Amino acid sequence: MSPDEFRGAIEAIQRKLLSRGFDVRPLIIEPPASHDDLEALESRLNIALPPTFKKLLCDFSRHVEFRWFAPDGIDFPKPFQSNFCGDLHWSVDFTEQFDADKNSWIENVFPNANDPYDAVWHNKLAFYEVGNGDYLAVDLSPDHYEEIVYLP
Repeated sequence: MSPDEFRGAIEAIQRKLLSRGFDVRPLIIEPPASHDDLEALESRLNIALPPTFKKLLCDFSRHVEFRWFAPDGIDFPKPFQSNFCGDLHWSVDFTEQFDADKNSWIENVFPNANDPYDAVWHNKLAFYEVGNGDYLAVDLSPDHYEEIVYLP
């Protein structure tokens, strides 16, 4: 999907939500990251960014935000009955913060990389905070490199 197609799809979703009384925040799509931005991020993270994620940041956008909030009294069908908002976001800056937060969870809660329960948090690059304390991350392990995983 091209950046223009992406923007058009999100704007169509915005119009639909607005027509139904949702609080829709302004769409933010910043220009692509520079190679210097990505090199600096890799240096701060002390990893090489996965190629697909790097391509997203440098070919599409360094920072995207789209958020909406449902009006009071709306009832979503199961299994979405607890939803009240939604968002889509990624960023060079968010990635650094989310990965640091993930590392804090590893240090304080999931330290044992040899324990299967803890291991899911290790060798991952967190790039998206779900909103409930969970993360989406890119797997950096050789057997599952660049797979997207959910860190609960």
